[in-house]
Amino acid sequence: RAAALSDGLCDHGYIRISSSVSRPILCSAKSFPPKCRITRLIDRPPTRPTRHVDCFKGRFFTTRTRVDERRLPIFHHSFAVASWKAYNTKRARSTLIPHAVEQSGATETSSICTEAESRPDTMDTTLLHSLDRYGGVIVDPLCLEKFDTAAEVLFVEKVTHSLTTWKANGIRGVWLEIPTGSAHLIGPAVQQCGFTFHHAEKTHVMVTHWLSENELNGLPPNASHQVGIGAFVVNGDGKVLLVQEKRGPAASASRPDFWKLPTGLVEQGEDVPDAAVREVFEETGVKCEFHSILGIRHGHNAPFGKSDMFFLVSLRIADGKTHHAIAVQESEIAKAEWRDRNDAFESQHIAKGSHMDHLYGLCRMHLGGTYRGMCLQNLPAGFGRDGTV
Repeated sequence: RAAALSDGLCDHGYIRISSSVSRPILCSAKSFPPKCRITRLIDRPPTRPTRHVDCFKGRFFTTRTRVDERRLPIFHHSFAVASWKAYNTKRARSTLIPHAVEQSGATETSSICTEAESRPDTMDTTLLHSLDRYGGVIVDPLCLEKFDTAAEVLFVEKVTHSLTTWKANGIRGVWLEIPTGSAHLIGPAVQQCGFTFHHAEKTHVMVTHWLSENELNGLPPNASHQVGIGAFVVNGDGKVLLVQEKRGPAASASRPDFWKLPTGLVEQGEDVPDAAVREVFEETGVKCEFHSILGIRHGHNAPFGKSDMFFLVSLRIADGKTHHAIAVQESEIAKAEWRDRNDAFESQHIAKGSHMDHLYGLCRMHLGGTYRGMCLQNLPAGFGRDGTV
């Protein structure tokens, strides 16, 4: 049981909490919500102030708040283990793997459907982590900073202990993000600790470890598809916006008479209509707005063994205009012109009956007014998640 002292408010936004063992500690006023109770104090070097809450059907779960001595007016080497009932269960973001249950921080001790008093003390020594919603853990990449090139053996020991402890406590899988600054830990994690590669980004490598022996690996694989767009734009004269690429299989140097629609890849977090508008503006300087999706192609021969989805998007010149000047993107595009539709539809480079021939058939129907395509509709994500899809 704890009570905030009336004189305990510090200039730095921390309050003093007195406990049953008569050892005062300092905690952020924002760290403990109402109806919080202190269960015990543990001696542990302080780190960043973090909080992790698990809530399932209104039960109490363990959480740990750690106090950063660098931000306190005096130094302490204690932090509290607290438990409380979470009354506000609204999620702040989507819950797709590998998002943590709460995004406010990580913890070295997180409960797995048990009361605070039943948690084994060995969990106190695992790598800093958060629970995901599928019985796995997500290791905090910031906790890897202390393992420099001279501490690889210590890293392996810490990881091995963490894996053993998590497995004993029913954890199914582990996500370990290794930032560029800790790239020297990739080899030990994979070769000595049993992690496998999942994916790589510019800033990190993600490796995973499946712990459960009673079921097949249930961790979702890396992204299986790349997503591309092609933009169909017609001006007031019925001319179609076509380009000749400077490089690649459709390069004008090898196929001087190959005119095609502006195309490109959808960026991460970008909607398909926005990608089409962006690509057209980047390649030709023509400002457009979305009208409809005319067709979708799904294939399995994309680079690096990935599959591919391609959206044929109908655009209109922006602001109700019927004509627009062209400004070629010289780094990627050799030529861009408003041309006769048959320069694309009847191209000798498009095999009859092929997927692109079929998509151009949809363009013909769209021009003739017999086919409008699919419209865009933003709907709530649902399932308690914020945002739209």
